[in-house]
Amino acid sequence: MNDTKKWLNDFKESAYYQELSESEKKQAQTIVEMFTELHYNHEIRKPREWTRNSVEDIITGPLVEKEGVSQVFLKQTQLVLTQYFLFLNGLGKIKNARVLINTINELIPMMINFGEFVLESTNSPIGIDGPLGYEMEGLDEFEVFIRLENPLDNT
Repeated sequence: MNDTKKWLNDFKESAYYQELSESEKKQAQTIVEMFTELHYNHEIRKPREWTRNSVEDIITGPLVEKEGVSQVFLKQTQLVLTQYFLFLNGLGKIKNARVLINTINELIPMMINFGEFVLESTNSPIGIDGPLGYEMEGLDEFEVFIRLENPLDNT
């Protein structure tokens, strides 16, 4: 974990970090530390081992459990992690930044759009015990649930 602390400090000095808004910068350390720690504790993965599936699992599971469903937090997470993945990719610490970015860019907007319904219909966060008692495990089941709940929405 010492490497990841150094990477976070270097990230905060980078041009990638400078691309973030002031509010995103204030949350960046918390988001990166939480994401990295959750990934390590729940998936037993270091950044070089992050995958599409592990990112989905963390964001729809422990991250939401810990933070709840806040649209602002999820959007900040999306933007901060995008910049952090690009930073790590530029250092050669990860090689799949585009896959990870595509994953969060698909998943988080759906969660933001879906968040209001979750808050109105259940107190359970997404990924634990979803609305109407559905158990959701990752992006594929989440997409199916959204289509089932919004049959007229063909997007």
